[in-house]
Amino acid sequence: MIPRGRAAWVCIALVSVLGTMAAVGWALARWTDVPLLLPEEGAEWIRPDIPFLQGMELASPMVAVFRTGFRTAGAPPRAILTVRAMKAGAVSLDGRVVLAFPERSGSWKNPRQVDLAPYLTSGYHRLEVAVFNWNGPVLLLAYCRELGLTTGETWEAGADGSGWRRVLTAGETPPVPDAVRFSSAATAFFDVLPILTAVFLPVFGFSLALDYGRSRFPWIPRLLPRASHLRWMMLAAWALLGLNNIGKIPLWIGFDVSEHLDYIGYVLTMKRIPLATEGWSMYHPPLYYILSALTDAFWRLIVERETADWLMRIIPLLCGALQIEVAFRAMRRIFPDRDDLQVAGTVVAGWIPMNVYISQSISNEPMAALLTAVVVLLCVGIVVPQGGDRPLRRLILLGITLGLALLTKVSALFLVPVVIGAAAWGLRSRGWPLCRIAAGTALVLGTAVLISGWFYIRNAIVLGKPFVANWDPESGMVWWQGPGFRTPGHLLAFGDALIRPVYSGVYRFWDSIYSTFWLDGYLSGLVPGGSGPPWNYDLMIAGAWLGLVPTSLIILGAGRTLARPLAQGAPALFLSIAAVSVYFGALLLFATSTPHYSTAKAFYALGLLPCFGILAAAGFEPLLRRPLSRAFTWALVSCWAVASYGAYFVVR
Repeated sequence: MIPRGRAAWVCIALVSVLGTMAAVGWALARWTDVPLLLPEEGAEWIRPDIPFLQGMELASPMVAVFRTGFRTAGAPPRAILTVRAMKAGAVSLDGRVVLAFPERSGSWKNPRQVDLAPYLTSGYHRLEVAVFNWNGPVLLLAYCRELGLTTGETWEAGADGSGWRRVLTAGETPPVPDAVRFSSAATAFFDVLPILTAVFLPVFGFSLALDYGRSRFPWIPRLLPRASHLRWMMLAAWALLGLNNIGKIPLWIGFDVSEHLDYIGYVLTMKRIPLATEGWSMYHPPLYYILSALTDAFWRLIVERETADWLMRIIPLLCGALQIEVAFRAMRRIFPDRDDLQVAGTVVAGWIPMNVYISQSISNEPMAALLTAVVVLLCVGIVVPQGGDRPLRRLILLGITLGLALLTKVSALFLVPVVIGAAAWGLRSRGWPLCRIAAGTALVLGTAVLISGWFYIRNAIVLGKPFVANWDPESGMVWWQGPGFRTPGHLLAFGDALIRPVYSGVYRFWDSIYSTFWLDGYLSGLVPGGSGPPWNYDLMIAGAWLGLVPTSLIILGAGRTLARPLAQGAPALFLSIAAVSVYFGALLLFATSTPHYSTAKAFYALGLLPCFGILAAAGFEPLLRRPLSRAFTWALVSCWAVASYGAYFVVR
């Protein structure tokens, strides 16, 4: 029989996972304009076979004509053609227009029907469907049961005067031109295998020797660094990386760097916070940009402007370093008597590649992630109480940190349900009555609103919505990016990230998440055809295979938590599962409703690094019980950690 406390946490975790799935499904079904394309009556969505548009595309008309031929022995009594098109167009039979359907907001996925029977005679007929989209790709789904017509690979398409060519089904994923410029994961892995072997064998041998020599030399374990010492070693390694790289990486490396600089410059010169309608990245909350503007003003008093711009990388680098400290403190709270698990969780969380590469460019992401991670740490402190805790003080700190996170990036909003659940559970475990629990939760949310609410209220008054992004019509920016649609295969399939990981996530959600989690899968916003960041590419791309090691540990930790969690850290483990579920559910919904390949990036969940470290430590625990499995696991994790660090340490 499941103990009562664990049963409650299992229920919370399952409700989080299933609730997130249900919410995503409900939203996708309800939002009629979400470009999730489903097959119907044996017909597939089809599109012209044209090169993939890798960059951002400003709104411009796209037109394609799809055609097929068929024969009839006579006029059938009825021949209903059903058409769905993205987003407007006309149907012609033998050169005669029989149906036209203009675009209407929210209705482009609705079926249009026309009876072809009155226009049919014996003989051969040509069916053509012209499709128009003013801001995105053109796709078509059509079928007629009576004539046996369904859109598929047998159709042809003509677009941009290129002549008639075979169509692609929506589910086909041809390679992206820039992707083939880089090595496959297999090639990169075997190229760096000598380096990995030089790491694996000493760690494996030393671990075994330590185990078998422990009985004869009990003083040996005292020579190993404790988790607190390892934390300082990792911070020193991070400082070395930052000092080495800060002047070697071109300033433009990173996602939307020039736009972030524009925001900082706007605050510095105009002395006010911009509106979302005033620039590409001006929709972000302002905390990071205000701090960057102040530091930039300081540096300009000492050094030249160009050097001051380079030095603005110090804030993201510092935020990335502090993630190591936050992860260590979370591990120490959850596993106070297990130094080995503290080490495991801190190493995995600290060297996750998305933290290493994103923290080396000018962006609000590292600061937002750090504040989110601190929120997670405070939640851990609430659900895993210790003697001398002051819950009221922790609640106020939690509200302040959540408010600052919301004032840095709106994605922190995803953590609000987790914060509410953690506060309610932690206060209940301390014996607080329901009225005090409600008051404590309200204190957290009220403090957060007091700090960050003014920004969202201003947007609601001026722009009509609390939050307006550059993909919203209210921003005045009209653009799109490939693929421009989603299919079930895009959302469920996975595997390209393990074969040729760079740009593997252009079509598939989970390939995008994996390739930006365990390596710089989009090369820090590489301009199509341009040169990428100066990473060590073999080590970076080999991370696609090496990342399977910590991925397995995280999955093992999550599964073990649901099946038989560690009694000591169970609440924090379930908290981590809930947070990861909510974030990735929100990312899945975001990537489906805004079908740009750049919307599915793992570092939007960078603030959950403590959660990933906690789950990885739980996955470590059963593997540390026997000498051989312990030595093998430490050796593999060491290989991954060295590759993660070395991949982004610039040597040229």
